[in-house]
Amino acid sequence: MALQTADVLRRVDALAEHYERKGYDQALAKLIETLDIVADVLNRPGMPSGTRAYPANYQSMAKLGISWFKVNAYWIGYVPYRGQWLLTNFFYESNDMSNRVLTDLGVILPL
Repeated sequence: MALQTADVLRRVDALAEHYERKGYDQALAKLIETLDIVADVLNRPGMPSGTRAYPANYQSMAKLGISWFKVNAYWIGYVPYRGQWLLTNFFYESNDMSNRVLTDLGVILPL
Protein backbone atom coordinates (compact mmCIF):
# COMPACT_ATOMS: atom_id res chain seq x y z
CA MET A 1 0.00 0.00 0.00
CA ALA A 2 1.33 3.44 -0.93
CA LEU A 3 1.67 6.06 1.77
CA GLN A 4 1.48 9.84 2.01
CA THR A 5 2.76 12.47 4.39
CA ALA A 6 0.34 14.38 6.60
CA ASP A 7 1.53 17.59 4.90
CA VAL A 8 0.44 16.28 1.49
CA LEU A 9 -2.96 15.34 2.91
CA ARG A 10 -3.35 18.87 4.35
CA ARG A 11 -2.38 20.47 1.05
CA VAL A 12 -4.78 18.33 -0.97
CA ASP A 13 -7.60 18.92 1.53
CA ALA A 14 -6.99 22.68 1.39
CA LEU A 15 -7.06 22.60 -2.40
CA ALA A 16 -10.31 20.59 -2.41
CA GLU A 17 -11.87 23.01 0.08
CA HIS A 18 -10.79 25.95 -2.09
CA TYR A 19 -12.41 24.39 -5.16
CA GLU A 20 -15.60 23.67 -3.20
CA ARG A 21 -15.76 27.18 -1.72
CA LYS A 22 -15.30 28.79 -5.15
CA GLY A 23 -17.79 26.43 -6.80
CA TYR A 24 -15.14 24.98 -9.13
CA ASP A 25 -16.93 21.68 -9.58
CA GLN A 26 -14.97 20.63 -12.65
CA ALA A 27 -11.63 21.37 -10.95
CA LEU A 28 -12.73 19.38 -7.89
CA ALA A 29 -13.75 16.43 -10.08
CA LYS A 30 -10.37 16.55 -11.87
CA LEU A 31 -8.58 16.67 -8.49
CA ILE A 32 -10.47 13.59 -7.31
CA GLU A 33 -9.71 11.81 -10.59
CA THR A 34 -6.03 12.72 -10.20
CA LEU A 35 -5.90 11.35 -6.65
CA ASP A 36 -7.44 8.07 -7.80
CA ILE A 37 -4.85 7.76 -10.58
CA VAL A 38 -1.98 8.62 -8.22
CA ALA A 39 -3.11 6.00 -5.70
CA ASP A 40 -3.38 3.41 -8.47
CA VAL A 41 0.06 4.26 -9.90
CA LEU A 42 1.83 4.26 -6.54
CA ASN A 43 0.21 1.00 -5.49
CA ARG A 44 1.53 -0.86 -8.55
CA PRO A 45 4.81 -2.77 -8.22
CA GLY A 46 7.87 -1.18 -9.76
CA MET A 47 8.83 2.36 -10.64
CA PRO A 48 5.95 4.46 -12.02
CA SER A 49 6.32 5.18 -15.72
CA GLY A 50 7.19 8.68 -16.80
CA THR A 51 9.19 9.33 -13.64
CA ARG A 52 11.57 12.28 -13.72
CA ALA A 53 14.27 13.58 -11.36
CA TYR A 54 12.59 17.00 -11.23
CA PRO A 55 9.27 18.54 -12.31
CA ALA A 56 8.98 20.81 -15.37
CA ASN A 57 11.60 23.58 -15.30
CA TYR A 58 12.75 22.98 -11.72
CA GLN A 59 16.08 21.29 -12.48
CA SER A 60 17.53 22.54 -9.16
CA MET A 61 15.12 20.21 -7.34
CA ALA A 62 16.88 17.10 -8.74
CA LYS A 63 19.37 17.21 -5.85
CA LEU A 64 16.53 16.50 -3.37
CA GLY A 65 16.24 12.86 -4.44
CA ILE A 66 12.48 13.04 -4.98
CA SER A 67 11.04 11.31 -8.06
CA TRP A 68 8.26 13.07 -9.99
CA PHE A 69 5.52 12.30 -12.48
CA LYS A 70 2.63 14.34 -13.80
CA VAL A 71 -1.06 13.47 -13.75
CA ASN A 72 -3.47 15.92 -15.38
CA ALA A 73 -2.35 19.38 -14.16
CA TYR A 74 -0.57 18.12 -11.04
CA TRP A 75 3.04 17.18 -10.30
CA ILE A 76 3.43 14.24 -7.93
CA GLY A 77 6.59 13.82 -5.83
CA TYR A 78 7.38 10.50 -4.18
CA VAL A 79 10.23 8.58 -2.55
CA PRO A 80 10.82 4.95 -1.58
CA TYR A 81 9.97 4.34 2.07
CA ARG A 82 10.25 0.96 3.80
CA GLY A 83 9.57 -1.00 0.62
CA GLN A 84 6.65 1.19 -0.48
CA TRP A 85 6.16 4.48 -2.32
CA LEU A 86 5.59 7.55 -0.17
CA LEU A 87 3.78 10.55 -1.68
CA THR A 88 5.74 13.57 -0.42
CA ASN A 89 4.62 16.42 -2.68
CA PHE A 90 1.54 17.33 -4.69
CA PHE A 91 1.49 20.55 -6.76
CA TYR A 92 -0.72 22.21 -9.28
CA GLU A 93 1.49 22.72 -12.32
CA SER A 94 1.70 26.50 -12.06
CA ASN A 95 2.72 26.68 -8.39
CA ASP A 96 6.15 27.92 -7.35
CA MET A 97 7.27 24.40 -6.49
CA SER A 98 10.92 25.08 -5.70
CA ASN A 99 9.97 27.33 -2.79
CA ARG A 100 7.26 25.01 -1.48
CA VAL A 101 8.71 21.51 -1.90
CA LEU A 102 8.49 19.36 1.24
CA THR A 103 11.53 17.33 2.26
CA ASP A 104 10.60 16.48 5.87
CA LEU A 105 8.57 13.27 5.95
CA GLY A 106 6.81 14.08 9.22
CA VAL A 107 3.74 11.93 9.89
CA ILE A 108 3.13 9.04 7.46
CA LEU A 109 -0.44 7.99 6.55
CA PRO A 110 -2.03 5.47 4.15
CA LEU A 111 -2.77 6.90 0.69
